[in-house]
Amino acid sequence: MLLSKLIVLDTVDSTNNYVANILKTQQIRHGTAILSYNQQNGRGQRGTNWLSEPYKNIAFSIFLKHTNKLFSDAQYLSYAVALATKDFFLTHKINAKIKWPNDLLVDSKKIAGILIENQVANTQLASSIVGIGINVNQVFSDDVSLTATSMTKLQNKIFNLETLIYELAECIEKRYFQFQQNKYDLLLNDFLAAMWKKGEWVDTEIGGKSYSVKIEGVNENGYLLLNFEGNSTAFDIKEVKFLY
Repeated sequence: MLLSKLIVLDTVDSTNNYVANILKTQQIRHGTAILSYNQQNGRGQRGTNWLSEPYKNIAFSIFLKHTNKLFSDAQYLSYAVALATKDFFLTHKINAKIKWPNDLLVDSKKIAGILIENQVANTQLASSIVGIGINVNQVFSDDVSLTATSMTKLQNKIFNLETLIYELAECIEKRYFQFQQNKYDLLLNDFLAAMWKKGEWVDTEIGGKSYSVKIEGVNENGYLLLNFEGNSTAFDIKEVKFLY
């Protein structure tokens, strides 16, 4: 079982930070996870904050210790975690799409975000802290509901957070096994099939200017591939902003 230990905290600044602080001072077992009911300073991609109403949502981090993995393999771990989160939603009849690199959207509204922080030793991918934030029982105000949604909003019921954690961990375990077994083609193909707006034209901001681009997929290094001004061009996370 991947989830070897679950630490439940009432309040924490960030579950990823909590794991990182343990790493600084002591050994931590593979599969150790943190669940907080009140994460006060959750972090997302681009250094953004993940805002969560206390006792309503999932703020979850799990420590994964890798063997025989290169740093270049990290993109496939990212695919595995994003797919595991999508798999989790499917068990609740919620069809989420993955907005590259690792947000989960339903009808273009954010329902989950992922932040993976990797620990590297030379060229080896030694371990990872995988943080996942999921909107579960929160009901958003009218203005926020234009860009965010939640499980309770979609299913019209209240969920038990701790029960969901074990379901999520099981989904992560299955996809992490594929990562461990080097089933990279499978992970890539599933990720491409689950991508938000793949094959569609979307509005973006690139270099401070607005462009309409077509989402083509990802390249061999995990960068986003866009049809940009007639050319297939790769972009890193900080180089493109979606306008939606």
